[in-house]
Amino acid sequence: MNRNEVNKLVEAQFGIGEVKGETFGTGREGKRISVRQVAPFILQDDDVIISKTTLLRGLNDERRRQIIDSIPYFFGISDEKAAAKVATLRRLRADLRRFESREKQQAAIRAEESDRAFSLVTEAVSLGLIPKPSDVTLETSEDLLKTASQWRPGEKTTASQDELVLLYEREQNLFRELRSARQNLKAARAIEGDANEFNETSETQRRRLESIELFNSPSDETTCPLCNNSLGQEHSSTDAIRDAIEELDRELNEVEVEKPRIDGYLSEQLDTIQRVEGQLNQVRGQIGELVEQEERIASAQQLDHERSRLAGRISLYVESLSGVTSDEDLRIDVLREQIAGLEAEVDVDGKRARLEEESQRIGTIATKLLAELPFEEEYRDGSVYFRANNDVGCGIVTETRSFSMRDVGSDENYLSLHVSVLCSLHRHFAANKSPVPGVLVFDQISRPYYPPEENPEEADVPLSEDTKAVYRYFEFLFEEVKRQKGMQFIVIEHAYLASNEDYKNAIVRRWNDEEKLIPDDWPK
Repeated sequence: MNRNEVNKLVEAQFGIGEVKGETFGTGREGKRISVRQVAPFILQDDDVIISKTTLLRGLNDERRRQIIDSIPYFFGISDEKAAAKVATLRRLRADLRRFESREKQQAAIRAEESDRAFSLVTEAVSLGLIPKPSDVTLETSEDLLKTASQWRPGEKTTASQDELVLLYEREQNLFRELRSARQNLKAARAIEGDANEFNETSETQRRRLESIELFNSPSDETTCPLCNNSLGQEHSSTDAIRDAIEELDRELNEVEVEKPRIDGYLSEQLDTIQRVEGQLNQVRGQIGELVEQEERIASAQQLDHERSRLAGRISLYVESLSGVTSDEDLRIDVLREQIAGLEAEVDVDGKRARLEEESQRIGTIATKLLAELPFEEEYRDGSVYFRANNDVGCGIVTETRSFSMRDVGSDENYLSLHVSVLCSLHRHFAANKSPVPGVLVFDQISRPYYPPEENPEEADVPLSEDTKAVYRYFEFLFEEVKRQKGMQFIVIEHAYLASNEDYKNAIVRRWNDEEKLIPDDWPK
């Protein structure tokens, strides 16, 4: 078996069930009680037996809390059934705290509900989730918000990007065509200007020639074209003049022929420019409409986004209006009833009061027992008190004041208080059929008189005036065994009371150099 299995086997023999230490409703969960908590009530080693501050072994280290929590169980104030009820009570209280916390949250939400509801209604109206109501109350606002929370965005539409791209391409083509027409018009007007200038110059010259009737002269090659006199014969200059006049006349005729064609070309280019400008304005208007449409769509999408966010906030608010459901209300009521019933059964205040009563009873028993033990006369008229709360200890209460154990002075007084209180505890354990067995182990009762470092070996202690105190302790133990049926004391002692027959007859082992408690041949 492993250690835990052995412990459980021993606990079953002692009568210790599945139970946790009592914490008296502090919220701290006690640890499981085991045989480890029994040991402080049955073992008193040579350091603790005369300690002025520590009544039980383990109260001055990490075992302290578990020992204190185990006292109500060993006193019979709590048991396995009560421990199960305490565990159930602790669980129910945790459930109740959780539900009450939720209830408080809902109450806080409802407290701010009016302002939040009106504010959300105002936002919902501003974004167009709901129409503006004529009158708003808390009840109507809840209905309005439920409607607003159900808003869903419509189908999203987007402008044709392909169409916009085509329009931009069409715009560029028209712009190029317009630029070409304007360049052609400019060139045609330049040609027209040159022709007009040539025509005006030629006409001027022609009118001059006509004024001298040069063009009207007979075409006689022997006649001078300028003076009409006979030359008698043909002359080269006359031919040149005549050729020049004919060339000028021909060019003037060509200009007159080409002028209508230039005018027609100019008119054509002007028509082209007018047409292209109209088409360009139309395309640009279509582009502007599509861009505006895109902007409207983007604006609508932003509005939908804001509406969606508000609808989400409103949805959360509407859900919070449900609060604690009727089932949860019923659950809280049931929990409170169950807790009240268990609290009445567990009765923490009653346990505290009973623990105080039992502590006083132990103090009363210890006072009677202390009268049989060596103790300073200064405190003889006082009563022993015992505390079983967070500061487990004992002391003396006189008519004038209370003295803690450490204040009563002397190792003998410390020893007597330890012996009287431990024996009182065991009387109480026996009366309440506690799992703590009726066994007390004292390590060196004679410690105040024969410290182990001064007397490491067995020492004969004859009865004398100086040793009467030691004899009184053992006489007390023998009397207590007679008074308590089933009580057993085990004493490990250096002193040998040669004059006490009961003492000598009770010796089970006497160890010396040859025979020891731990034999020499045992492994180290």
